Amino acid sequence: MEASELLCTMALALPVPAQDCQVELIQHAVGTNWRQQNPQARDQVLALSESLIHSGPFSGKLVGISDLAGRLPAELLSASQRRLALSVTSRIWCERRLVGHIALMNLHPEGFSDLDELARGVSAVVHGRPGQLVRSGRYYHYYGHGLLSEQEWLDFVAQFLMPCTLVSPRYVGHSLIRRFCALRLNAVPPHKPETPLVVSAV
Repeated sequence: MEASELLCTMALALPVPAQDCQVELIQHAVGTNWRQQNPQARDQVLALSESLIHSGPFSGKLVGISDLAGRLPAELLSASQRRLALSVTSRIWCERRLVGHIALMNLHPEGFSDLDELARGVSAVVHGRPGQLVRSGRYYHYYGHGLLSEQEWLDFVAQFLMPCTLVSPRYVGHSLIRRFCALRLNAVPPHKPETPLVVSAV
């Protein structure tokens, strides 16, 4: 199952009225990131000012949950034709009001021996919240079921920093500045050549 299909299924299961609420989608360019450009600690020190840049987008297009399965293929095609990533943000809106966040996280795991160990580690961090692991190419994404309040979302994001082996602190920093997490749904060659696919339950 592709991540886009998972998103449609999970959105319909959220505890909100599907006919009145929306998922937020953003299109954005992808390339080599700051950590890839500055792999060594000394490189990162010398490029510290560039590390503090938070590029957008900071908001996106709202798509009704009840219409998502029908509209998502066209959104994916549009982004791919423009060689852009289409990502879902964690924010859920009802009548232009933020009502909560999907439990989304971009994982950069280090030291895990296999997928089962990674799933157990993620489960421990999210206190057993059921969800799915998605292979994004080099790394993984986590999609947790249910809806988080704004305070719960802050705690959720911060909790992933605690083990020091699961996430990039830069991703968390960007998410806190932007006030949402975002996960890519499509392939964008050459930098992101793989379509995110579900690989394991959590």
